[in-house]
Amino acid sequence: YPAKDSSSQIEGLIHISELDWQLIENPADLVKIGEIIKAKIIEIKNGQVFLSLKSLKKNPWQDIEKKYKKGDKVKGKVTKFNPFGAFIQIEDKIQGLCHISEFGSQTKMEETLKIGQTYKLQISSIEPKEYRMSLKLSE
Repeated sequence: YPAKDSSSQIEGLIHISELDWQLIENPADLVKIGEIIKAKIIEIKNGQVFLSLKSLKKNPWQDIEKKYKKGDKVKGKVTKFNPFGAFIQIEDKIQGLCHISEFGSQTKMEETLKIGQTYKLQISSIEPKEYRMSLKLSE
């Protein structure tokens, strides 16, 4: 979505992945047409200016290894299904993925988990530099 700098009429692009640290489905949930926002220039390439809102915010993954480790049991709320699995929110702006292989099929996953419901999970892996956390249902 192009964002325009009103003082110099330079257009910049904020990719949906640069809006916030959490998964964003609809950019209109964070920004409105005509809204003046502050963004950081993260790249200039081939005459295009790329901007970020999330780089102006504290990275919630920065100290994640101090809070959680592999094997920890956590509670999380299912926020979305995709072909790879279920996204599960562990805390504000921290989501993990419960891979579809834990269920065998998309149908089985959607029968087992319900969007909006909270479940007990176990952390299978954490990769803070990649902003990834793998989860599985806890027994």
